[in-house]
Amino acid sequence: MSGNFRDRHTETQLLLGMFSFLWLVDLVLNVWFYIILSKALGEIHQFSSWMGFLSLLMILFAFLFLAVFFMVFF
Repeated sequence: MSGNFRDRHTETQLLLGMFSFLWLVDLVLNVWFYIILSKALGEIHQFSSWMGFLSLLMILFAFLFLAVFFMVFF
């Protein structure tokens, strides 16, 4: 009985470690994606990377505003 518990405990730790590692990889790739996207927007529209990032934020806030508006009034 105790051997079975240890096997499950070790397996749970392994899965938790793998999940944490892959979560960090996903976080790094998402940050990298938005940095590259901001730089690309800046390059295409001929302004700085920060302005490209702010344009992404404006789009996000516009969608959030519309979502809240429709949830409140419809």
